[in-house]
Amino acid sequence: MSSTMEFLFEAHAFRDDFSMERGSSNAEYCLEENDSNGVSRLTVHIAGRSLCLQHVDAHPVCGLWQKDKTMGWTKNVDHCIFEQAENGWILHMVEMKTSVGRRTWQESIKPKFRSSYLNMRALAAILDIPIVETRTYTTYLNDKFEMEAAANPRIAHPYLGDLQRNPFTEWRSDRVAVNLGSRVLFPHRRIKMAKKDACLVGEVRF
Repeated sequence: MSSTMEFLFEAHAFRDDFSMERGSSNAEYCLEENDSNGVSRLTVHIAGRSLCLQHVDAHPVCGLWQKDKTMGWTKNVDHCIFEQAENGWILHMVEMKTSVGRRTWQESIKPKFRSSYLNMRALAAILDIPIVETRTYTTYLNDKFEMEAAANPRIAHPYLGDLQRNPFTEWRSDRVAVNLGSRVLFPHRRIKMAKKDACLVGEVRF
């Protein structure tokens, strides 16, 4: 880890409500989201040394963005993990949902990936840790895409003038397109959760 990061942690430079946990190799994190739809818990195993930021959506890194619901600049994913690799750091961004359909994917999840990526780039610059790769993840229980397409086949086509990929194809692929002036593709992994009592649970290895 960088000397700047070590200094900032030792100096207690970050707010107490900004949750950042440093992990050694082969760390395990329990990521949790509690909203109106219930509780989701994802156990994450990660090989390299790491830095876990939980509840990023509740404690945004940057206060620079316009509060524009159309563009979603102030939206953030639920959790982010930096994993130390051989030549830099891998950024893992995790968004936790109960159900995912076209609208949720286009208007909630994708804008969160974009703004969170920019926020994490800013934080990485502060910590002096270079991001060499970014990976995205969505946890879910219900896949609403098929039901929506069966009810109205026309919604399987992209919005008029939308340069991004068909959302149905994109959701089922292993890439997500993010608009950063040009289209940037990030690896994306769908994580199917299981219902246990009143909680959604899952486990994954990064």
